[in-house]
Amino acid sequence: MKVDNQCKTGTGRFAEFLAGKRGMALLFLAAFVFRIAALGRASLWQDEILFVQTSSPALHPFDVIKSYWDIVVSMAWMPLPAVLQNIYFHVAGSVIPDIAQKPFWIRLPGTLWGSFAVLGVFALARRLLDRNAAPAAGIMTAVFFFPVFYAREAHAYPMLWFFAAFSLNQYFKLLGAQRSSLKDLIVFGVCLAGLGLTHLTGAMLLAALGASALLRWIRLRFLVRNREGALHMLKTGFVCGLGMLAVAPYYLRVLTGSNPHLAGRQEMSPLFIANDVVGKLFLGDRVWLVVLAWLVLLAGTVSLWIRGRQRAEARTALFVVGVTSVLLAAASWRTQYLSARYFTAAAPLIYVLFAQGLHAAAQAGLRPFGREHYARGLLWIFLLILAGVHACVFLPRAYRLEEKHFDFAGIARWLNENARQGVPYVMESAYELRFVPGYYATPGLAAAAPYVHGAGPDEIRRLRERQRAFLEQFPEAIFVETGHVGLHDMPELGPWTWLYGAYRQNVQLANSDLRALINMGIFPGYFRKDLLPVSFITDIRYNTREDILQIRRAAGLPAVFFFPDWACVPFERHPQGMWANYARYRSDLSGEIEAVSLAPAPVQGRILVHMAIDGDPSERFRVQMAVGNDILAESEAYAGRFFNLETGTLSLPPDGMKLVVRVEQKALTRFRGMLLRDAVFQPWSEK
Repeated sequence: MKVDNQCKTGTGRFAEFLAGKRGMALLFLAAFVFRIAALGRASLWQDEILFVQTSSPALHPFDVIKSYWDIVVSMAWMPLPAVLQNIYFHVAGSVIPDIAQKPFWIRLPGTLWGSFAVLGVFALARRLLDRNAAPAAGIMTAVFFFPVFYAREAHAYPMLWFFAAFSLNQYFKLLGAQRSSLKDLIVFGVCLAGLGLTHLTGAMLLAALGASALLRWIRLRFLVRNREGALHMLKTGFVCGLGMLAVAPYYLRVLTGSNPHLAGRQEMSPLFIANDVVGKLFLGDRVWLVVLAWLVLLAGTVSLWIRGRQRAEARTALFVVGVTSVLLAAASWRTQYLSARYFTAAAPLIYVLFAQGLHAAAQAGLRPFGREHYARGLLWIFLLILAGVHACVFLPRAYRLEEKHFDFAGIARWLNENARQGVPYVMESAYELRFVPGYYATPGLAAAAPYVHGAGPDEIRRLRERQRAFLEQFPEAIFVETGHVGLHDMPELGPWTWLYGAYRQNVQLANSDLRALINMGIFPGYFRKDLLPVSFITDIRYNTREDILQIRRAAGLPAVFFFPDWACVPFERHPQGMWANYARYRSDLSGEIEAVSLAPAPVQGRILVHMAIDGDPSERFRVQMAVGNDILAESEAYAGRFFNLETGTLSLPPDGMKLVVRVEQKALTRFRGMLLRDAVFQPWSEK
């Protein structure tokens, strides 16, 4: 494309200003302001929590590196972001107490990576576009929702933006050079290593750059017969190869290991995936906005192909973004997870194409009127409208978010404020215990995991069976339902109707701002078509004492038991942690049990307590059940073995009775506590 020799209008002078040092500083400052606004408002969402846990300041950086050799298989995360975050925690944590609990400080490095990435995209656009279109790429990256949102996370994506932008910029700098500079090759190599070690999807861009370098070497060596140029490309390609070798061990480990990310395949078509990515990077996934985004992208593609200022570099850019996008789409289709964020490695070039497309549209719109020289001004009008939509509509809603996914912070806060000490609670999935209480602590409460499920409907049925058995054993337990499996995922299971009948009280934590962003069609991590009335609404289900009495009475039970001051603990676990059995526990020599009759008149029957002593298995203990000074049952048992402590026939009055289970105290004993698995009232019958 010819260099624009028009008179310097206001927009032209501003474009030149942006290209200077002060302009770049202003662009960085604007990008940083959009990224840091309300940065600490939202609590950490689950991926951020896992990122903080794996980069914990309690670990040494070398420990983080070693741990990621396994994490790359289980979570498909690369080590560099966590290592650098860990170093940041150690340095900044010396002056900021409890830094790993403060969202603002946790996310701050990401805003810096993301803000510098804007400069990388602008520098890349200046190499590929003319001076009129190039600033648009930088401004879109500074203001648009997608790059801003993913620079506000404690995760790999801000760094992926940075290394993708600067790897591309450095590659095209090398392509435009006549001969190799050792300094440029070293910088390129560092960028590529950072790209590959930041995120698995960085390998797709690495592969595209390597393929591009190889094809250019073949062309220069055998078709054009430019030996000096071929040697230059050979060195560039060699650096690409070194970059791939540096990260190859991790990729081989992912591909040969049992990776849950590769355990499924998307039901969505490649066309849906492409539409989602293009829409989310522009104005959202509404049909007419997706069409507009494609038109701008195609206009940029055609314009860059035909009228590129440096045609070879422009067409190489199209090859690189095309190959990277195809590889990313193929990888996304092969995994059970899908999000536009997985296309971050291709995003710098996509925004370059958007910028060129807007400029081409401005030129095409004015050409029939012979006013092409006003195209620059029309481009800025387009840009102001688009940036205004993001800055005034999308981003304010993002700044209002108090949580970015399920409200784990709110769950922990509610439990801590409302649950009685010692009461157990069950999360819908045991994996969520990594977040509550794994990150958001619930001191004094018992987080229970009756079963750790795998994938598929049969596993969820098994999960529900074990959860139901636990909730019937502990009717006072709280159940936290986040994902609503059977309504949202696995509709073949259907809703868990038993659960809804087992609880009378329900508190809802609704993430209305996130739902609004999804409805706008701009939120990258979720699809508007999948949004249900229960999506991102957490149900906390619980029963009061009166509720338990009414539910058990309606079930026809003669009595119910309450266990004040008994904790809930696991006493038996699956060797691989798949499940645990639970019991009530008292570390004292005695514990109270309240038996409450559900009948209006006295009921005749026996009370049976299934229990064990926690102590030395070789030691024998005497155990009694009493009401006041009256001993109702007595037995001797060795520690570590469950036994039944059973009364004779007694009369349970309507107002109930308070029982005491006690262990005879010895002078020398290794007694640790009492385990109580169940208490049952067996009505007496004359038959």
